[in-house]
Amino acid sequence: MGKGRYLGFIDADGDIPPKVLIPFVALMNLYEPDIILGSKRHPMSDVAYPFLRHLYSIAYQLLVRLLFNLNIRDTQTGIKLVRRDVLEAVLPMMLESGYCFDLELFVVAKSLGFVKFFEAPVTIKERFTSTISPRAVVGMLLD
Repeated sequence: MGKGRYLGFIDADGDIPPKVLIPFVALMNLYEPDIILGSKRHPMSDVAYPFLRHLYSIAYQLLVRLLFNLNIRDTQTGIKLVRRDVLEAVLPMMLESGYCFDLELFVVAKSLGFVKFFEAPVTIKERFTSTISPRAVVGMLLD
């Protein structure tokens, strides 16, 4: 694990550039949340992705809200900044390393009393390389 006060996660698919973490650090210092997460569904986000993918995303988040009572609009966008103390408490309790890692991070954090989640806008326009196949959706549900 890194040595800083905050630790960042970015998906390796290239949709979100690492420089986006810079304003996330400023937001962390300003609002002092437990976790900042990029959200494609934030009102200020600028995202171009297929309509069907948008519908899948909405359905998935409704399911997440029903099953886990998480008041988060988008758990799966590939950028997060987490306070070190939160990550040190949460990671030892986590089992998932695949698609549901993000969701488990929030569920375990919430169960430990870390409930200050801040959704930040993202821009994903140039390309949208992330793909979720029907098989991946089934895998996520089984996880």
